[in-house]
Amino acid sequence: MQIAALCCLLLMFSSCEPAAFAQSPAKDAKGSDYSKEPYVLEHALTKAVFENNGTYSSETTSRTRIQSQAGVQQSGVLRFPYASAVSTIDILYVRVIKPDNRVVETPEENVLDMPSEITRQAPFYSDLKEKQVAVKGLEVGDVLEYQYRVVVNKALDPGQFWTAYNFFQEGICLQEELEKIAQVM
Repeated sequence: MQIAALCCLLLMFSSCEPAAFAQSPAKDAKGSDYSKEPYVLEHALTKAVFENNGTYSSETTSRTRIQSQAGVQQSGVLRFPYASAVSTIDILYVRVIKPDNRVVETPEENVLDMPSEITRQAPFYSDLKEKQVAVKGLEVGDVLEYQYRVVVNKALDPGQFWTAYNFFQEGICLQEELEKIAQVM
């Protein structure tokens, strides 16, 4: 029963408007003008794989168009939170695509593993960490792409699934997808 409820939850897709990638980056398929926004999340895809023992992994890929200096400031350092007691996180890539299609890869040494901000006020949460990535070469007009994988290798309650997903609400999102893959054995 719980697996069915989780599957229903994970199959829901966001209410973001569908993208039209062939059109101008500042407009969506309905002609809405987003040129004044600091950035536009063009596409985000998260795939989650659940195991019978209650562990799971997810892989997220994102593509964001940077449209102003405020967008550069907001996206210049990426933060990926995780609970180190039960999970790990790997940054698979962070890259910037310039308007002339040159690609600037952010090197692995730009990734820092830091304690989460809350651990300073509440040491009880000392397993909460975040990986911070200083994005190399990000400027106005660029497209920022990244991919990361989270592996929850210790079930909070063995045989049960515990997860949450928050759809993007901090700005303009043209397309966001959540896809689940259940491993049944």
